[in-house]
Amino acid sequence: MRGVTGQAEQCGRTAVVIQPETRFVLRSAAHLFEHLGDTRAAQRALDQPVADADPWLIATRIALADGGPGVRLARRVLADANIPAWHAGDLACALATLDLSTGKERNGRALLRRALIQPTDNVLAHAVWVAERNGLPDFRLMEQGPQRPNEALAAPSPR
Repeated sequence: MRGVTGQAEQCGRTAVVIQPETRFVLRSAAHLFEHLGDTRAAQRALDQPVADADPWLIATRIALADGGPGVRLARRVLADANIPAWHAGDLACALATLDLSTGKERNGRALLRRALIQPTDNVLAHAVWVAERNGLPDFRLMEQGPQRPNEALAAPSPR
């Protein structure tokens, strides 16, 4: 994105206007705006009617806000037994991160297990990161993952 941040930002804003109900567009735009340092624009991208019912968008809200007012909604949505495990994984992982960071290890571990029932490669990568960051070496992650856990196996980039 070096050198074209203005163009990237404009494309993100345009995408949200054109596709305000598309999960991929809203998540991508929110992450783009957050990366550009515009937290308000990131939250506005997720302030769409569809976002209150979509576990993927709720997870993004929680991740970008480090918890915030969406946590209660997230727990309620996650408690809904009708959400397929694949769709609940990102939300469970976001809540696990939050719980583990606030000392609620038992609940955090339970949420990580829930996230790993049928994880995407992104959920698996997030779970590996959370487990390592919180000293959970005994947590069995890799055997529960997708066929090609590319993100989880990627080496962290040097900073």
